[in-house]
Amino acid sequence: MSHRLLFFLILFLSITLLEVYVIRGYRNLFKGLAEKIYVFLFLGCSSVTVLLILYLIIFGREGLGPEGSFQKTFLQSLVFGFIFTNFLPKLTGAIFLLIDDVKRLVQFLSIKFFTSQTVSSNSIEHTITRSDFLLKAGTLAVGIHVGTLLYGMVKSAYDYRIHRVKLRLPGLPVEFQGLKIAQISDIHCGSFYNRRAVTRGVDMLMNENPDIVFFTGDMVNDRADEVKNYCNIFSKIKAPLGVFAILGNHDYGDYIQWKNQDEKKENLNTLIQMQKDMGWDVLLNENRVIKKGIAQVAIAGVENWGAKNWSQKHGNLSKALIGTSTISCRLLLSHDPSHWDAQILDYEIPISATFSGHTHGLQFGVDNQYVKWSPAKYFYPQWAGLYEKNGKFLYVNRGFGFIGFPGRVGILPEITVFSLYS
Repeated sequence: MSHRLLFFLILFLSITLLEVYVIRGYRNLFKGLAEKIYVFLFLGCSSVTVLLILYLIIFGREGLGPEGSFQKTFLQSLVFGFIFTNFLPKLTGAIFLLIDDVKRLVQFLSIKFFTSQTVSSNSIEHTITRSDFLLKAGTLAVGIHVGTLLYGMVKSAYDYRIHRVKLRLPGLPVEFQGLKIAQISDIHCGSFYNRRAVTRGVDMLMNENPDIVFFTGDMVNDRADEVKNYCNIFSKIKAPLGVFAILGNHDYGDYIQWKNQDEKKENLNTLIQMQKDMGWDVLLNENRVIKKGIAQVAIAGVENWGAKNWSQKHGNLSKALIGTSTISCRLLLSHDPSHWDAQILDYEIPISATFSGHTHGLQFGVDNQYVKWSPAKYFYPQWAGLYEKNGKFLYVNRGFGFIGFPGRVGILPEITVFSLYS
């Protein structure tokens, strides 16, 4: 049994059990016609979700349309968005039901085994009746959850935000004071369904007039063909000193089935060539030196390397930094931020600043001047924004696109603009 089939079967069984539990718990809040409408809407959404999951089990994402087509990207986003929006709020509602069921069980056991006096069955039934407060609180929580997810899909998926960061790098030559670098990451062309919104994001980037642009990996979800409809948009990204790109974990095509390794390799080569044709300089464990007079700054890029056991490890730092040992300021592009703690931070050749992406902030959380939280923090110590240790910096971009859930809740898509100083 393939991993994909096993995943969808587990998801199917989980959703089925959840549906039964939730519909039985909350229908008591409704009477008469309202109850019939509730059951009809509930079962309708549940049936569509189950059918979509069965369809994905049988046909996979390939059944949603030709790779790289608008039909494919739109339907894929619609399908996963519907599943998430139906499933996750009910999971929230189930938590309230579970709390109440535990309370009722404790009350029942207390009456059954610890109450000496005889208690009528009617009294027991009255005592352990579901709490109206918990049911209504659960209903409110579900409503808020649904509304938040829908808002995240409709409004936040393309609500690009510019983050401005001043980086003070001790080894930066005086000639490069005020150098402006823009970074985007995790485009995931295969998830897009709104070309106009993507164009607006690229225009926002170009309106910043950066000297250099960094793209830190994951151009696609799986296949190079996903880029076809967006080449003319992303080819607008230009900078006087260059646009530098690296590969992310999704770019290697490891998450789908290929006919053979040659087809997979050809897909990767095609993706790299497409980026080169857009005018991007793809760094494959190599570096470039930019100059102003005799002053130099090295820009190095490694292929994907992650510290997790399941992560790809294509990156080669020593190869990427060849010839840079005499340069005082080195900037590194590395897709996975776990690379920083594992290898980069204490590497024998000091790296002034590392630019990463990969996490997306899990596209869910709270991210403002007062609170910065996402479940991503439990997987990656550095998951969004600027980090510093021993005078060396890491910046984790929140991502330009999205994958899986076709939206963002609290963690908005990011364009980062750095100003460099010593």
